[in-house]
Amino acid sequence: MTQADRRQSPRKLVSIRVAMHPDNGGLLTLPIPCRITNLNYGGAMLHAQETLRQGNRCTLTLFAEDGAAADIGARIIWAKRNANWEYDAGLEFDALEPAAETLLELYLASVS
Repeated sequence: MTQADRRQSPRKLVSIRVAMHPDNGGLLTLPIPCRITNLNYGGAMLHAQETLRQGNRCTLTLFAEDGAAADIGARIIWAKRNANWEYDAGLEFDALEPAAETLLELYLASVS
């Protein structure tokens, strides 16, 4: 799927728990539990209780029902604190590896 195709695919409302690993220059940190609230092949809206900052990079780990996992690199395009003093952020995915694209297809097909 090309970048243009990924941008044109509609966002789907979802509720998917993921682990976010911030790119912090090699410092060891625990993954941040988050929830994806809308999703397409090009990106996602992420909800977290931890501070998210525009421009930062991260890796999301998504999990399939069978326990398989896939990592997706992403950049935080925008981030804002919501009314509950938690954070919402828009992510743009990097090029998808085949395993990640397959897992996204499964998630998106389940909400069609």
